Amino acid sequence: MMATITGTSGNDTLNGTASDDVLSGMGGNDVMYGHGGDDRFRQAPDEFLDTGRSNISGGAGNDYIEADGGDDIYDGGAGNDSLDFIDFHGRPSRTVVDLRITEAQNTGWGMDRITGIENLGAEIYGTNANVWFGGNAAANRLTSQGNGFDTLYGFGGNDTLSAYSGDDHLYGGAGNDSLYAEKTGNRLYGEAGDDWIELDQSSGGNLIDGGAGTDTLSHEDFNGVFDLNQPVTDGDTIRGIEIFGFDGGTMTIRGTAAAERFELNGVAATIDSGAGNDYIKDSGSTGTLNAGSGDDFLDLFDSSRLDAYGGEGNDTIDMGWARGTGLVADGGAGDDYLNIFNPGYLGATGQRFLGGTGNDTIEAGSASTAISISGGEGNDAITVTGSEDWVQVYGDAGNDIISVDVRISSRASAALIDGGAGNDTISARFGVIGAANGLGVEMRGGLGNDFMTGTDFRDTLNGGDGNDTLIGGAGRDVHIGGAGFDFASYAGAQGVTVSMLNSSHSTGIALGDQFTDVEGLIGSSGNDVFTANSQNNVLRGMGGHDRLMAGAGADTLDGGAGRDTLDGGAGFDAVTYMSSTIGLTVNLGNTASSTGDATGDQYIGIETILATRFADRLYGDTSDNRLNGMAGNDFIAGGAGQDVLIGEAGNDQLDGGLGNDQLQGGAGNDTLTGGVGADLLNGGAGQDFANYAAATVGLTIHMTMPAQSTFMANGDRFVDVEGVLGSNFGDKVYGDAANNQLYGMGGNDLLSGAAGADWLIGGIGNDTLQGGLGGDHFVFGRGFARDVVVDFQDNLDTIRLQGFAGVTNFAQARSHATQQGQDVVFDFGGGDVLTVRNTTIGALADDLAFA
Repeated sequence: MMATITGTSGNDTLNGTASDDVLSGMGGNDVMYGHGGDDRFRQAPDEFLDTGRSNISGGAGNDYIEADGGDDIYDGGAGNDSLDFIDFHGRPSRTVVDLRITEAQNTGWGMDRITGIENLGAEIYGTNANVWFGGNAAANRLTSQGNGFDTLYGFGGNDTLSAYSGDDHLYGGAGNDSLYAEKTGNRLYGEAGDDWIELDQSSGGNLIDGGAGTDTLSHEDFNGVFDLNQPVTDGDTIRGIEIFGFDGGTMTIRGTAAAERFELNGVAATIDSGAGNDYIKDSGSTGTLNAGSGDDFLDLFDSSRLDAYGGEGNDTIDMGWARGTGLVADGGAGDDYLNIFNPGYLGATGQRFLGGTGNDTIEAGSASTAISISGGEGNDAITVTGSEDWVQVYGDAGNDIISVDVRISSRASAALIDGGAGNDTISARFGVIGAANGLGVEMRGGLGNDFMTGTDFRDTLNGGDGNDTLIGGAGRDVHIGGAGFDFASYAGAQGVTVSMLNSSHSTGIALGDQFTDVEGLIGSSGNDVFTANSQNNVLRGMGGHDRLMAGAGADTLDGGAGRDTLDGGAGFDAVTYMSSTIGLTVNLGNTASSTGDATGDQYIGIETILATRFADRLYGDTSDNRLNGMAGNDFIAGGAGQDVLIGEAGNDQLDGGLGNDQLQGGAGNDTLTGGVGADLLNGGAGQDFANYAAATVGLTIHMTMPAQSTFMANGDRFVDVEGVLGSNFGDKVYGDAANNQLYGMGGNDLLSGAAGADWLIGGIGNDTLQGGLGGDHFVFGRGFARDVVVDFQDNLDTIRLQGFAGVTNFAQARSHATQQGQDVVFDFGGGDVLTVRNTTIGALADDLAFA
């Protein structure tokens, strides 16, 4: 139990209890022991006039001692103890206490010995009633009141220094100190450590120096202009401050090009933080914040009502419980991050959030009223979650990713999402609170190739310009493709029937869906049934056993995996297997022999096949087919009809069969067999051959004069074809101006190269070889029989001997040669004889090659 113990005017000894006691000496030379508890000691009714010598021991606990005017001993003991000097008459001209001194010191109140004291206080009023307090290594609290010129030194420890009279000097010393002063004429030095400096009721004339460390200057109820670009800020000189705090007041704040930190609480302010990477934290303020250039962090998460502009730089705006009507948050230039939680707090309306230019990230959650978000220029990522009212989201220019999760009770639509220009990805999810008849999301892709995913309610998806993919989901959705080639996708369904002609014929999640300017459909992994319209459609069945029915127009059908029925309808229609991961066989005339993704596929009214990027085998039927092997080393046979065979990349074999066909080899070394009919053979890039090995009679093949060609070569035209393979009968083969390779194969052939550096290979039979202009190569090998070179040119043409044992140089070849008039005859035995007209053995010394 607390005790009040009162002495006499004589010399008393007072003993407290273990509780919180009040001990009053009442004058004289007293000895007071507090023992335990938080005790209060008072020596006399008028301390300064008391000249007694008191000995006060606080003991354990947080004790409070009022000093008097004698030579006293003050021992606070354990705990956090305070010694106060109080006088209202101005009798001590100076009070000096240094807690570092443990012996008796002249305090101005007497020769006092002070130990175990952590806190000093002075409340002295009078002319020149000045105070000097010094702390020690502990965490001291030094306080001066009155009307003197006071000096407080914290020295070591994390100290708290407070002066209230003005014209005071405060020195924090080492440690993280708190300095508080009022009015004018103060000198506040934080010195070492991370210090807190607070200035209240300032009218200017103060010097604030934070010193080393990260220091904070806090203003209470500041009103005016706070401009750090000026040497004197609102009458005060400020140095070494990193954090500026303002609690209440109306002000204009201007930062510098350095990195600064401003902390605001309940102010009305216009703020320009200037250049530099600034940090601004606010709670409940109003006004405008312009972060300027630099990578700034705006922490506005506590009911802020500041319009925030990030300016240049990669800024972060963190805003929560935003409650200002018409509030604006704008990231400005740079790659900014806006985190907006519970916008529209307390019913605030008309709030807008803008990313500005740059690649921005905007996240908004739990909006309670209608809000508007704009990504601005750049590739932005915008996410809205848990919104309970209408949301407008604009991606603007750039390739944006927009995701909106809306919860709403009732409206005409839950959200408007406009991707703007660029290739955007837009998705929405819709959780309903209460009635939701007719609700949905309106999406606009704008310019670009957009990917849009709706909700399970009635959505409107408008792709705009570009090649768009529209996923309506469940609900009676409106799909508007706009300009470009657009798809409606049902990839997430489990088998669906979709009619682009009559929405009432659709089933599943497609029931009631409407299509305008949509050219393609994408199916599911189940068994889908698609009916196209009169446009040039693309139908993709994906997995499952699908039935794809094209309409009028040139349609493309992709059944994917599964046994599909592919009905081209009217028009020149194609089936594509370009999505396949392996090569396959497609046989339009005998579907039982098809393999890979084409296994079990049935074709109705199909004229074109687009194969895979692997090695495929394609067979046409009796119609006019267009067969495209795509990449890979393909074999393509047109069959009857006037076919177009396209090899594209790879070393392809193309066989036109019957009819006047077009064969296009594409890139790679291709072999083109036109078959019967007047064919166009286009080799494309690479070393390509026209192949007549299947002919049953000898042919004339003229690469520049189609009309002079005979039998199955008659009428054939050649483009970018470098070589010809003749038949096994007696052929006449005439090259063109290119570098040709002419193979006679079997039979007694005539090979004529014309211009160019040609290779002439007669093959089996008695052949006549005429190189024509250019440096030509005449090849003669074992089993070739009797060949004649009729126009050999010394030092230009080359004779190549192949397969003759023991003939690997000129000397060995010469042993088989004889000069017969103007000709050289090589006889290698076994009936292999080569005659070179109009030359000599010696002239051939440099014109023979072996291999």
